[in-house]
Order: sequence, then C-alpha cells, then structure tokens
Amino acid sequence: MSFGTKITECLFAKTFRSSGAADIGNAYESYYDFPAAQAYNPKLKLIRTKTLMVGDDCCNPRYVWEG
Repeated sequence: MSFGTKITECLFAKTFRSSGAADIGNAYESYYDFPAAQAYNPKLKLIRTKTLMVGDDCCNPRYVWEG
C-alpha cells in the first residue's frame, strides 16, 4: 500500500530560498522526513525524488507500507 502527493507551494522553501539558504533549509526541513517516517513505524518508507527547497517544481513525497 502507498500514498503519494504533489506539493507545489511551500512557505519554508520560499523563505529559505529567498534568503539564499536553501542548503540549510533542505537539511533542516526536508531530511528529517525520512527518519520521521521510520520512527512512526519501521514498515513505513518515504520516497521523494523532488523538493521545492532545492529548486524542483514540486515536492513529491510517497509513503510506502512495506510488509
């Protein structure tokens, strides 16, 4: 089972990018999503190939239930 979404606007990405700090924003806001999914349940895996923070046109998180 999986659930995915497409996010096209993000206040955090807009703020960090306009401040020239997208690298900090990416580390602060985006990377924690992966361990957070695993902490919620070890069978939950996050797959994301795009993020607004690094300049992509969207964020595309997809949560996959393994098992």
